[in-house]
Amino acid sequence: NFLLAQIEFTVDFLAKKNINPRKPKELDTDRLASDVLTSYGSHPLEVGRVLAMDFQGTKVELVVHSVGTMDLEATHKYTNMGQLVPQTEIVFSRADGSQGIALVGNNVAGGGAANNIFLSDFDFAKLGIGGLD
Repeated sequence: NFLLAQIEFTVDFLAKKNINPRKPKELDTDRLASDVLTSYGSHPLEVGRVLAMDFQGTKVELVVHSVGTMDLEATHKYTNMGQLVPQTEIVFSRADGSQGIALVGNNVAGGGAANNIFLSDFDFAKLGIGGLD
């Protein structure tokens, strides 16, 4: 079967020159999943496919990181491609090396653990706390 049960996208900004990593832009993954389904529903997608879209005034780059297809026994068989349908579970994670993005909502891969709660230059030693970094 060719229908996708699950798809994970990595998210990054399309234009990276005006990024402020100290003030991350929150992206609502629930709304983003809905917009992806509206824009790319019924499209065949494969691992590595790059999509660009305008999400609430922010240009984002989405890359298909992984997919899982449906079969008649309702088990997941992992392949490299499939068709995006309304029943597909869509989740997002930050792209490696991306800065200035905070993913929020219910559609974050790993249940929200993908977001680092500390800025990249945060230093516990400056607070007099050792051994936590």
